[in-house]
This record gives sequence, structure tokens and C-alpha cells, in this order.
Amino acid sequence: MTDKISSFTDSLRNEIDKTTLVYSDWLEKNFKDPGNDRKAFSFDNHEFQIDIINEQAQDVVVKKCAQIGLTTLQIRYVLAFCAVNQYKKVAYILPTARFASEVSATRVQPAIDSSSIIKQMAKDSETDNVNTKQIGTNWLMLKGTSGTTAAISADLDAIITDELDFCNIEVVGSFSSRLQHSDLKLTRKFSTPTVSSYGIDKEFQDSSQAERAVYHDACNTWQVLDFYRDIVIPGFHDPVKYFSKDHASIVLPVKQEELSRHPSKKLVHLSCPNCNKPVSQENLNDPSKRKWVHRFPDNPVRGYQCRFWDVPKYNHPHEVMASISSYTLHQDFINFRIGETYEDKETGFTVEAIEAARKPTYIAEDISHLLSRNAYIGIDLGKVSHIVIGVATPTGIQVVYYGTIDVKDLADNKLSTALLRIIRQVRAVKVVCDAMPNHETALQLVAEGQPLQCWGAYYTNGTKTSLDIYNFKDNQGILNIARTPAFDQLARAFNSGVIKLCRSSEAKIDTDFNNHLLAMKKIREVNSKEFKWINTGADHYAHALGYMYAGYMSVEQRYIRQLTYVAPTPSKIALK
Repeated sequence: MTDKISSFTDSLRNEIDKTTLVYSDWLEKNFKDPGNDRKAFSFDNHEFQIDIINEQAQDVVVKKCAQIGLTTLQIRYVLAFCAVNQYKKVAYILPTARFASEVSATRVQPAIDSSSIIKQMAKDSETDNVNTKQIGTNWLMLKGTSGTTAAISADLDAIITDELDFCNIEVVGSFSSRLQHSDLKLTRKFSTPTVSSYGIDKEFQDSSQAERAVYHDACNTWQVLDFYRDIVIPGFHDPVKYFSKDHASIVLPVKQEELSRHPSKKLVHLSCPNCNKPVSQENLNDPSKRKWVHRFPDNPVRGYQCRFWDVPKYNHPHEVMASISSYTLHQDFINFRIGETYEDKETGFTVEAIEAARKPTYIAEDISHLLSRNAYIGIDLGKVSHIVIGVATPTGIQVVYYGTIDVKDLADNKLSTALLRIIRQVRAVKVVCDAMPNHETALQLVAEGQPLQCWGAYYTNGTKTSLDIYNFKDNQGILNIARTPAFDQLARAFNSGVIKLCRSSEAKIDTDFNNHLLAMKKIREVNSKEFKWINTGADHYAHALGYMYAGYMSVEQRYIRQLTYVAPTPSKIALK
């Protein structure tokens, strides 16, 4: 039997050398149906998966909605890869180690058992366990990304990342560095999206951007459908982006067997953007009338966006929209059921709030007339430090300056000296800066500032009450900030108009400030009710604003201690 398997795999390797191996055919020949082991694996009603699994590109990304069979597909792909290669190491990455163990036990092992070839190739060894599988001369390792040391030290040839948006992105990057010495360097990433320009959405934006078009029978044209543009909800006349749980009664649940008997005009349906007529489920479910269309076909990174109507047998638009009532958060409905990114005032800083915060506005370089009030400073330290200064107002806090200090522009290369000059110039009541990585600078500000004036901040994990977000340690000059609730509070205050902005005389500085705020997004932790804030780009001003707000909250709102403020002598102040 061993010789038979060896001969079989050798022939498959020859096919790979000729780049003629068709993975979809291999799966159908060598796996059983995951729902019925008396039937062979089939792509029936999931034909959209065929091009994805047969993709020969080095890097493939898939942005998807939930429950369309992508995990089942990728597990079988990685097992087939191990069956037809020699001496390769593959990592299948999931958000957490616990999740990896569950997938190994409930998805990977059953898949191995459903293939006689792979089952016979899978060897029992001392190192084989729930997270490590030896298949022939190859190794498959299932790993989580919840810890910073999760990346293995062994070199890898292929990495499959499942639910990228819920993984620790830095750890995923560490895994990628393990591909350096491989000739293959294969990567496959797939995930439901969370927020724009992050995780799988960013990967998809940087790819060939394929969507599965439909040949519409009614007008004889190929069309790429769009959820927000082409979903029609009878009785709902606003744009679909405003459809929420409050409108669920408009879309009454219909039993599966009755969907085909209902007139389409009474059901939620997809409308053709060319002729505005309904696109029937039968039309969508005909494989001969579906094809992948790449927006940027020359891009070497092959990207696919999988919509719920790519599996029309199991995802009638009426059922999909009716399911909104079962989701506690609208964000989850859009991310998981629809497969689109979602952002609102609860998940980040909005463009509308930024525009509103600058009306009316002050020019940052001339702020002397505002400094008769308590001034607060937030500093994100670095080789280029970002500074935000605000003053208390009857309704909140007015940001009166933001800008940067580049260490290389300082004659004495002494950052703390330059910062102390600004602190004394505006007679700041409270100054908060990050304590790391510029630990020495933070210590100098605390030591040389006035008593209880300067604080080095550390972010902490965990959920805190609103009264415990900021923990000032008076005898150490240290401020512990509960990161997630602190950004919750900051975004809520900003989006509701409590924080007003100035305007810089340089448009680029305003643009940078805006982009840093918009880069901060709130996403859900995998398999959890907890959320976390992540950055999708440079975010220094967002942290500096948060530090400034921490100082403001400690004095103006919570009255931790009574401070006497001495106004500076009015003068024009240039903080550059």
C-alpha cells in the first residue's frame, strides 16, 4: 500500500511541476462530502469556489461573508497540498490557540478521515498532536496568534490565514517572515471584513479585486451586483444603508419552501443595475451564467470578494435581510451576514464629526487669547513627536494647537528641553505623554515639570468603569490608561461635539491630523463580546489627543484635585 501511495503522489508531483494540477478535481476525487460520507466531495451550489482553489498565484486573498464554506475549502486545499508535495511545512493560522485546537479537532481531523489517501499518509509520531499533523514527509501546523511569541521558529513554505481580521496582525507578519527561505512562499488569506482599510479589506484593495458577475437573462448583459446599490426591499424607500433592526417588520420571514412561490416583487431581491429588473435566484444559481471578473487583472496578488448571492441556494436575499433581527449589533450583521466593512460613530472617528469640530475654528499659530483658561497637553513621543494642546471651555475642550517636533531639527538634540519650553510657555495644568518607548524623555518631563503636572502614560488591558479609565499614581508620575474604554470615551466625546478643533495654517498638518483619527477603528475580538481598537495607518495624533483628553478629564470633569491656574502674559506664541 505504501508503494501504491508513493506512486500516486509521485504522479501528482509531476503534474505540479507542469503546473497542470487542478486542485478542484483532486478534492472531488479524494474527499468525501463533509455532510454525507457516502457521497464524494462536490462543488455543487458552491461553484464560485472552483476558481479560488485552482488559483496558481503565489498570494491569494478572499474577502467574504460568513457561512459560505471557505474554511471547509481551505482545510481541504492545505491537506491536498501536503498530499502532493514533499518536505514542506505549512502553517494554518487562526486568531487564537484555542480556536486552532477546535478547528483541528472538529474540521481538520474529520477532513483527514474523509480521504483514504490522506488518512493513510498521515503518520502517528511523537510530535503529532492536535495542532501538528505529519502527512507524508510534510508538516501541517495549526497555530493561534493571541500571543506575541506565537510565530514558530521553523521555516515555512505556505501560510493559510483564517479570519485575518480577528488575528493579531503583528503576529501574522511574524509568521510571514518564516517564508524567506522557501521557493514557494505561498500565502492564502481569507476573512470576514471588519472596518475599511484594515485586514482583509486592505489586502483586497491591494489585489486584483475579482467579483463574480452574473449574465442577466432579462437584458442579456454581464453585471457585477452591489449590495448597497442593487438590493430592493419592498416597502422600504430609503437607501438600504439605513435599513436596521427597527425596520425588520417590513421583511417578514418566509419559509424556505414558500420562497419560490412568492412573487419576486413582494420579496427582497437583487435588481439589475442595467435594466432595473429582478435578478432571479435561478439566474444566479446557473453556473454557466456566472464568472469571476478581475478589476485589475495584471495584479499578481489575486483577490476575490465572495457575496452571499454567490451561494444563492442557501442565501435568498429575503432570508438574509430578515435575519437582521437576530443580530444584536448592526455592525455584526453587515460584517458577517453581508460581508461588507462597517463604520459609524461607535466604531471610530467620523469624517462628519471632524468637519463639524472645526466650525467655528481658530488658527493654531495664534492662540494667546485663549490661554487665560486651563491648558492641557498630550504628547505622542518619538523621533518625530506629535503634540496636541487644548483649553477648557464651558461646553468641553477646544484644541488650540497640534503639530510635531522632529528631534533632528533640535540644535542640542534634547527633546525634553524643547517640550518643557512649550509646557512652561502655555502654563499647562496637565501634560500626559506616552511613557514608552521614549522612557527617558517621559521621566525628564515628570522630574522637571511642576508637581503633579507631567505624567508618563501606560496603556492597560481590561474593561474598566468610566471612573477607572484613568489611574493617576501621584507618587510616581505614572498614569495607567485602560486602552479600550479610553478610546471609547474619546471617540464618543469627539463625535458628539465635546472636543472642538483648531485649523493649522498648513493644510498638510490638518490632513495628517484627520487621517490619524480616521485610522483608529474599533473591531470585535474573535469569538468574544469584547472589542478592541486597532490602527489602520499612522495614528500618532489620535494618541496625543487621547492623552490630552485624559488630562482634561482628570481636572475638569472628575475633580480629582484642586489646582490653581495662573494665566500667562498675553503674547503671540509660535510653537514650532
